[in-house]
Amino acid sequence: MATDIPPEEIRPQPEKTFESSRVASSPDGWISTNGVFYPCTPQEHDECADYLLKTQKRFIDHLLIESEHIEMLGERVLHPARTILKTAGFALLSGNQLAESNLPEILTLKQMEFAERNNLIFTPKSGQLSLEEYQSFLESVKELPGVKKLVERKNVVINNFLDDPTRTIHITDNDSFAKQVFAALSEGSTAEVSVKYSKGTATWRRLNLPDHPDVFLEYEFHDHGYDSTPETESFVWLINKQDIRKYLERMRKAGYYPKGDLDALN
Repeated sequence: MATDIPPEEIRPQPEKTFESSRVASSPDGWISTNGVFYPCTPQEHDECADYLLKTQKRFIDHLLIESEHIEMLGERVLHPARTILKTAGFALLSGNQLAESNLPEILTLKQMEFAERNNLIFTPKSGQLSLEEYQSFLESVKELPGVKKLVERKNVVINNFLDDPTRTIHITDNDSFAKQVFAALSEGSTAEVSVKYSKGTATWRRLNLPDHPDVFLEYEFHDHGYDSTPETESFVWLINKQDIRKYLERMRKAGYYPKGDLDALN
């Protein structure tokens, strides 16, 4: 004799949703690059990651392209959801802690501000400045004449960098403009160190931030040659002197030696 099954017992359960928050409303959850929090339980880290990949596909695809990880766009089944999120720049809060293993390579300014507002303790990864150092940079640079001119011209490169100075400025096949940006952002610098290698140069200027003498602006130029696309690439970003010393140690081992105000790196 057949037994009728009540409709509510066979109806599929709706997928759980994870609502966003501007505060750390849970000890666990994902923090997006724009400082939005998605709370979950410790057991839901992966489920929440899957949910975000589905509901924010375009945004996450953009982040992966921007960070040059396009290999994850079409092969998501080959990578755990949490790995894709972290590669795209999301940070995982676990047990009220931001452990280094759960952080992206670089935290955005909005993520760092979120952590400060919610009293979350973390140590930035090597090469990244503290929130206080980024804020001091933004306060000092906004009145520099060269920067003001670029802002007045509504230059996208400078505006994006001032919106989030944790980013790297990347300019292809236009090194004269890259040098202009570097000069504008480092106006009033107090020391300069540079090194020339086979296919490029790197220059560091110590910024005039009285309470933060370890903050430098880096400019790097790389020439790929006429048979490459792009032919040249230029990069500008903020860095601390400890990582400059590590970089120069590797260059010395390769036979390239720096010049300039080397005492500024002590």
